[in-house]
Amino acid sequence: MNKSLTAALICAALLASAAPASAGIVPGVAVDGPSADIQGAAPRIDVAPDGSAALVYLKQVGGVNHVFVSSFVNGAWGAPVDVDPALAVAADQPRIAVANGGKVVVTYKKGAGAVVAQVRPAGGAAFGASADLAPAGAHAELDLAGNGNGYAAGRNNNDIFAQRLDGTTWTPVTPPVLDKVPTEEAGVGNNEARVATAPDGASGVVTWAETVAMPATEAEVYARRLTGTTAGPVGAGAHIATTLPGADPYGPMLLPSADQPDVDIDAGGTAWVVFRQNITYGGAAKHRAFSRPFVGDAFGGAQLIDAMPEVPTEGRDLTRIDVNGAGQGLVTHHGNMTNPFEWASLAGGTWTKGGLVETAANGAVPQGSPAIGENGSGLISYNFKGGAAEPVVNRAKTTLGALGDVQTLSNPAFGDVTGSPDAAAGPGAFAAVTFPQTSGTNRTIVAAVVDLPQPPQQPTNPPADTTAPDVTGLRLSRKRFRLGSALPSAAAVGTGTAIRFRLSEAASVRLTFSRALPGRRVRGACRKQTRRNRGRRRCTRFVNVRGAAITRSLGAGARRVNFAGRISRRKSLKPAAYRLTVVGRDQAGNASRPDRARFTLLKKKKPRRGPR
Repeated sequence: MNKSLTAALICAALLASAAPASAGIVPGVAVDGPSADIQGAAPRIDVAPDGSAALVYLKQVGGVNHVFVSSFVNGAWGAPVDVDPALAVAADQPRIAVANGGKVVVTYKKGAGAVVAQVRPAGGAAFGASADLAPAGAHAELDLAGNGNGYAAGRNNNDIFAQRLDGTTWTPVTPPVLDKVPTEEAGVGNNEARVATAPDGASGVVTWAETVAMPATEAEVYARRLTGTTAGPVGAGAHIATTLPGADPYGPMLLPSADQPDVDIDAGGTAWVVFRQNITYGGAAKHRAFSRPFVGDAFGGAQLIDAMPEVPTEGRDLTRIDVNGAGQGLVTHHGNMTNPFEWASLAGGTWTKGGLVETAANGAVPQGSPAIGENGSGLISYNFKGGAAEPVVNRAKTTLGALGDVQTLSNPAFGDVTGSPDAAAGPGAFAAVTFPQTSGTNRTIVAAVVDLPQPPQQPTNPPADTTAPDVTGLRLSRKRFRLGSALPSAAAVGTGTAIRFRLSEAASVRLTFSRALPGRRVRGACRKQTRRNRGRRRCTRFVNVRGAAITRSLGAGARRVNFAGRISRRKSLKPAAYRLTVVGRDQAGNASRPDRARFTLLKKKKPRRGPR
């Protein structure tokens, strides 16, 4: 996009009223095509917090499906890049995520076997070699924080898995099978997994649906918190076990009871899970759209987010969600008979039903995609067909408290829109949308860029957060303890004993460990003893233990980290004397002064032998 055009549009929006203004758009540009080699799978797109953007799609090379990526640089879509020119087996189900600085990560299914990932560490760099995520996967959904860390999650055989990306390194999340009941089928069809990463990149949430045996086989939506490479517990499912106005009491049904989940997460760690659920009306089941917050490791209360009448005449399908760091959100979903297309907005923990996006009759399944920026402005993209003889076009409406005017994003020169759109917004200056169009046997990958309306009350250059978090009151309940089997866990003060401290604000807290070793004082510093300095005064020096670090995303106030000498399932400290260092870093990157404490780790107590 032309930067001067963007600046002019933002200035005009700042001078306008609070109602959404018509968006400035760069519609219908061909990223690739027309070509018979471009495959029918809909492209995917993502925008990072700093405005970096990229899209992914499939295209045949020598008769084999390859994964191609185009990046949005200096206001234009760049030449598509084959992420693995040497790929000899067909690729399928590509997904994409973008981080600040132009970092791009793609996942895709490789042939009939593994799901793999490839990372481009920065804009202008090349994609690295593929890394296996799941040996028998179907696909892997993907989400990154602005700092480039995040998660991939999907289905491996009939089980749900997740992998954590830290820099360019993938690590499996434990346990390796995340299902509520591993023997049940999970992540298939309408039960597909979705994943969201917290803005600080230290944690996330994965949601999915799996079959359960009630008296009849139905489906249930579940979620698990991801912290580092460890998954939290999976508890009760997210179904709505209540009676709605005009509805029969919730009970066993012949169709799946809850499925099609989606999720996103705000900066405070609250994840919002949306899904559809069958409710019975006079013995007939109709899908309704719901949302439930996932706080800590448990679901909160449910909100009905569709605007259908008390006794609906049709159900809802494909509820999709996007939430920004401030906890503002957008949801879209459509009917499964007459295709009415609805939206809802989230603010302050409450969903407001927005009603119909398109009031005219829609002859095509809308297949919508919501996108909301960090400043609260957003966009809803959807497919529309006014009549039987009319082509399917892609439309969009911007949002800033209310829906803006209709904008047609597809270009009639490229033919009919033949796949669902995907939309994303980063800081909120613009949203990017991609979709395929087809004319005869040729397909075109199309991308549009839409300038979003700006909140009038928001300053153009808000003051930067320069206040570092403060870690105080660090103390250990025991300074001498034995190595145990428990892994580190974090909680508010009130139960158990462990490492305690206070945080002045929400922060990503990093605990590191240095081993105490003997040394000799040389020129004011404690050095390793050598033959030359062995006559110097004795001292104690501290040497960092490689790989011994624990990171937790914690809220403000009194906090606690349980610690038994183990860093992870595979690594633990050796019995010795140590110095603990605690540093907090907020979302703006401000780091606290280090706070330190010493302790001694003793050998694990051997079990007593019984009498012979």
